[in-house]
Amino acid sequence: LYIINDDDEENKRIESYDTNDLQVDISNALEECNNGKTTGEDSLQSALMQCVSSILYGGDVLSPSLTEKIFTKLWLDLSYWRICNAVEPAKPLRSIIITTGNTNTKAVDILRESPLVATVRQFLSPDQCQALLNDHTQKHELVTASVGTGGG
Repeated sequence: LYIINDDDEENKRIESYDTNDLQVDISNALEECNNGKTTGEDSLQSALMQCVSSILYGGDVLSPSLTEKIFTKLWLDLSYWRICNAVEPAKPLRSIIITTGNTNTKAVDILRESPLVATVRQFLSPDQCQALLNDHTQKHELVTASVGTGGG
């Protein structure tokens, strides 16, 4: 995502952000500004965006108005953000325990029987997930996706 930050005529700049990272960073800042609550009035969105912009990336990168515009593009509104961040995970119909390796066990939660929908929550620890990303991806080779009219 390329953002042209032109709120300050003297300091116009174009910055590049990973869209997913920006969405998560805004969400984390919003939770902090909302005192960890994921409820509240949608009419407070502008006030919350003031706080978010003061926290996000040290507070001097994105203005409150630009932060609100980006939030709206990424999250639509506070109601949608709450669905993604505050709604409790679906309760399983039943769970089964499987053994992985010699001693590790995992609970497989069955969310729907037909067609089968199941999930294994906390499949990897945060450290294992990071190690997997570091060891088995070439993130440094990724480029921004685009849609073109030609092939390749």
